[in-house]
Amino acid sequence: MEQGNSEGQGIENVSQKPSKGFIGPLELAYDEIPFYRKRWFVIVLFLLFVPAVIVIGFSGDVYALRNNKVYKYANHTIGKVGVFLLIIGIIKGIIAIL
Repeated sequence: MEQGNSEGQGIENVSQKPSKGFIGPLELAYDEIPFYRKRWFVIVLFLLFVPAVIVIGFSGDVYALRNNKVYKYANHTIGKVGVFLLIIGIIKGIIAIL
């Protein structure tokens, strides 16, 4: 019976494990986080204005809610992605001009 318990615990831990881009879970209420630091807002803003996402990403942390637990994106992940996509957009613009 102890084997079954250890297997169940292993499965439970795997399902709650965050991906590599997250740090946490944190002891923080999701309601306390400013709206501009929440993942949903960053995604919407990303579709509208990438430079603002870069500023938000490099000026502080961006948080996500997964399985009713708060996680933080690791070390400026959002800012780095924003810079990469901004560079791709600039390259596409230059190619379109040529």
